[in-house]
Amino acid sequence: MLYVFPQYPYSVYVTWFAPTFEQLVEEGNIHLEKGEYWKAIRCYDKALEIKPDDPNVLRDKGYALINLGIDNESISVTGYSDAEKFIDYYFECYKNQSTMASRYFERAFQCFSEAKILKPEDPEILFYYVSLGFYLPTGPDPINGFNEIINSIENLPPYKKEQYPVKLIKRCSWYGICKAYKEIGQEAKAKEFKKRNETK
Repeated sequence: MLYVFPQYPYSVYVTWFAPTFEQLVEEGNIHLEKGEYWKAIRCYDKALEIKPDDPNVLRDKGYALINLGIDNESISVTGYSDAEKFIDYYFECYKNQSTMASRYFERAFQCFSEAKILKPEDPEILFYYVSLGFYLPTGPDPINGFNEIINSIENLPPYKKEQYPVKLIKRCSWYGICKAYKEIGQEAKAKEFKKRNETK
């Protein structure tokens, strides 16, 4: 007996086999961890077609773009644990170079800007939004931005302030203020904030 499969419209087959939002994000994160940044961006872009207002996907796409700007296999930025590293890269490698990488940092800044609007209370998103101010002439002022992060963390409930990611972002924000004051030649201010950081 010959069985005849029913004929469905093409759109039905596409729906059956299209990856879900969760699958696209997971695949993007795997590519991000492997250093396959363009593949990660493609996954995140497809995920954003499904949920265009997801701040976490915008954040992770921003990380992929940051790494394309860094373009150094020995350095990767994929989360809050790399916060200080991202500031150091600017001062140790980026600021004295003539580079085309700024276009990637500009696109990363756009991602973090959108994520910040959607999730303004997230210290990690705020930190990278502000840190990109070192890299971009038209970006946020790092001194004011890092101060705002520290103040917002101080206003959190005690149990949240003691969580490791939040404590790390706060410490790195103090560090960012010190580096920003040094950048504009205010060594005394840099030392003052370094001392304040050490006593916190």
